[in-house]
Amino acid sequence: EYLFRVFPAIGEKAREVHLDSLYAVDGLKTAYEEQYQARYPSTWLLDQRVALLKARQSSPDDLLGVSPRRRTAVEGIAPDNAWGPPGGGDRNLKKRENLSVVKQNLPPKSL
Repeated sequence: EYLFRVFPAIGEKAREVHLDSLYAVDGLKTAYEEQYQARYPSTWLLDQRVALLKARQSSPDDLLGVSPRRRTAVEGIAPDNAWGPPGGGDRNLKKRENLSVVKQNLPPKSL
């Protein structure tokens, strides 16, 4: 991370090869997903609840349809990914910060 600050060209190259998903470049890390990229402060952490929910939804049991709890077509809208500062839930509601990415299919536009 130090080299990225001292030599900006190295930081740009690190972004090109997605090293910023592991190492902060200019104080930011990047999450690369199939449909989006999200940059967040390097001191923030991945929201564990969102990660566990996402892992549970894509478990092999669910793929085979043998999960003890079958999902309905619409269970609500949940974040695909979320990040925030450590201990973010301990702060006053008005002072909480986070970044959440929500993916949702939209119905076709009627003319």
